[in-house]
Amino acid sequence: MLEQARRDGADMPQETVLTCALDAIRIHGGPAAANGPDTEPAPLGQLSQREREVAVLVARGLSNPRIAAELIIGERTVQSHVSNILNKLGLSSRVQVARLVANYGPGRGQHDP
Repeated sequence: MLEQARRDGADMPQETVLTCALDAIRIHGGPAAANGPDTEPAPLGQLSQREREVAVLVARGLSNPRIAAELIIGERTVQSHVSNILNKLGLSSRVQVARLVANYGPGRGQHDP
């Protein structure tokens, strides 16, 4: 059963896998939740669904105009989401967003050291 799940996951598009992983983090509190109730919740759980979608696209290296086209929203709306993501997570760059998404993405049982 586990091997079948791995094969199924390997065949999924990267965006689908990341979206599923981000949803799991939102629902279950991410890797930190396994350590007990006193640990910090997963940072990505602080984001709205749309902000998580934008974060995944930022992590893929898309520009604001490309994200706007992908999500069928305005560029100013994308900029607002990116600003909210940075503020909520206490980050200062898109690279940091990409690292955070990678750290909480598929195949990660815990934070990188």
